[in-house]
Amino acid sequence: MATGLRRAMRELALGRAEKARPLLERAALLAPSEPGVRSYLALALARSGGDLHAAAGHARYAVEQRPADPAFLFNLAEVYAAAGLGARSFARVLGVARPSDRAGAGYPGL
Repeated sequence: MATGLRRAMRELALGRAEKARPLLERAALLAPSEPGVRSYLALALARSGGDLHAAAGHARYAVEQRPADPAFLFNLAEVYAAAGLGARSFARVLGVARPSDRAGAGYPGL
């Protein structure tokens, strides 16, 4: 798995999320409780036009497991931004969004 994960990270860094995605999906099947795999799978899904609900679930899991990891917070924010939450995505990730914010109304559960 380590070789595939390294390759997936390289593909993401080179802007090739569509190539990283199947590698990360396989890694997530092999290690479903690994927050790093789940966080970067979320990022690959968001960047490659994948299922944003699944991406949000993976990203939230990673943040719940390691809330102090800034990379996981940024990945979750990018997933929210891909879902159309725009500038409010960072506030939402950090839990400071106002209850009146309608961000994500078109994406229930995000």
